[in-house]
Amino acid sequence: MRLFLLLAAATAASAAAPDGAAVFERHCATCHQTETGSRIPTRAELGNLTPEQVMTALLRGKMTIQGSVLATSEVRAVAMYVTGKNFSAAAVDPAAGRCAGNPKFSPGTGDWNGWGGVEASNARYQANPGLKAEDAPRLKLKWAFGFPDDTQAAGQPAIVGGRVFVGSNGGTVYSLDASTGCVYWAYDAGGIVRSAISIFRSPKSSRWIAYFGDYHASAHAVDAETGKLLWKVKIDDHPAARITGSPTY
Repeated sequence: MRLFLLLAAATAASAAAPDGAAVFERHCATCHQTETGSRIPTRAELGNLTPEQVMTALLRGKMTIQGSVLATSEVRAVAMYVTGKNFSAAAVDPAAGRCAGNPKFSPGTGDWNGWGGVEASNARYQANPGLKAEDAPRLKLKWAFGFPDDTQAAGQPAIVGGRVFVGSNGGTVYSLDASTGCVYWAYDAGGIVRSAISIFRSPKSSRWIAYFGDYHASAHAVDAETGKLLWKVKIDDHPAARITGSPTY
């Protein structure tokens, strides 16, 4: 009986949730107990986030190196501690607002492909932009798209074939309708995507492919029409390696 009680007590202790305050003091306080005005978010500023945002940053975002030494349970505990909030019971659909159909993908000469524009020279010049300088004062907002659970965006959109291809800090790459902002597809890259998306046609299959890199140094090739993964390759194994540049073909 005594042995059974000891085993039960040990099991209960191991199953206890980690102390978020203790995790913060051991792993986070040195940087985040800073004065207001620093580039590093203060303890109070972290309270403006959601637990989901903190967890994403530690597991697949800018803080993955720091998060790599923590168990998932510790990440959850510290996320709830610093935000003072519980995780939402409702799952966020990254592709809410889907388009009614998926018309044939037809890139054209007026597209803005990759980071530098239409030329590999990176001139960032569009000879036929579709508007003139005098049209600028008459421009109005047509639609807006918010990245779920993200606080910022750093990737430049590519506009090809009437679609907007853009990556998010949450690690999702979107294909949006350029006219309405509806979602054709959403692809989970597993890490921040800062690079612009480059669209090229495969000479072997005639398939249009979206190429980009992520914050874990992996390069991705995704079917531009469907969002289906074609291949993913780790370019560099160094823990601090990142891909921020837009690939070319």
